[in-house]
Amino acid sequence: MDSDHAAPLPDETDLRLAHLLQIAPRASWADAARVLGGSPTMLASRWRRLEADGSAWLSVYPNPQATGWQTAFVELDVRGVRLAREEVLQRLCAQPAVVGVSETDRLGSLTATVFAPDQPALVALLLDELPQLVPGIDAIVRIAVRVHAEGAQWRLDALTEREQRAAAGLAPARAGQPRVERAGDDAVIAALIEAPRAPIATLARTLGQHPTTVHRRVQRLLADGSVSMRCDLSPRKAGWQVERTWLLEAPMLPLDAVAARLRGMRELRLAASLSGDAQLAVTAYSRTLAASVALEPRILDAFPEARVVGRVHHLRTRKRMGRVLDAEERPVSRQPLPA
Repeated sequence: MDSDHAAPLPDETDLRLAHLLQIAPRASWADAARVLGGSPTMLASRWRRLEADGSAWLSVYPNPQATGWQTAFVELDVRGVRLAREEVLQRLCAQPAVVGVSETDRLGSLTATVFAPDQPALVALLLDELPQLVPGIDAIVRIAVRVHAEGAQWRLDALTEREQRAAAGLAPARAGQPRVERAGDDAVIAALIEAPRAPIATLARTLGQHPTTVHRRVQRLLADGSVSMRCDLSPRKAGWQVERTWLLEAPMLPLDAVAARLRGMRELRLAASLSGDAQLAVTAYSRTLAASVALEPRILDAFPEARVVGRVHHLRTRKRMGRVLDAEERPVSRQPLPA
């Protein structure tokens, strides 16, 4: 992708295609054409263009809660750092364990999402590795107790309800509990990371396995949520201009109540129960700042026992689930996720 030239804004057909791939990322072009209209060749060509200019892309990653990995959301104070801000960002984005980075409305503050295989590794990352990487950095750490919703569940609003139901019929039916433990799963996941939409026959040749075996593994990993496969877009190019996070203090909030109370909030990008000074984080996309501000009463209506203890306006995302992004939030490189 040529990052020196702005890509054209996605048109309505592009957005409808991206919405379908959010729901059924491995749908064949023939099946997609039956939902969207047009020809399979036209849809494939559009997707290649969207990928090439960085307007949309597919990401594949193991579900941390299926693997037992730890997730933490970190607010980084860089006011005591002598390095230039861009150097700090580049160093953070180059770290596989730092899977997400954003610049915020708090001067001297960045936010990061980190993955670690276990608690000792998370402690070492936060207390030893990050201070060595960026001397003088300070941090507030909030460890995820449970992630109730994340970016793979966020949807555009380009398809009709009927089209969304048809698209859902192209995806594996959700079943079972997430788990990545069977021999051979890691190899299949690695192949999907490299080529999310590769045909089963291609994956089978890559893996040296029978196509039926590969098909069964892929279907199971996607159906039980062990692997997340999502269609990401540059949100501002897609019309979603504002990303904000609310931190809520709700010490008595039952974990099992969170997802149900947020059901129907289509702007929702992330909901996570946390340890620390805030017990819940809610992140949402909005089309305007006014619409974002109007979300807060809805969040508090869903959690009347909570109070807001922090608000973060994410001005620019520099890394999203391993993809390093440019100033227009288009991917310029991919860092491997921590292994």
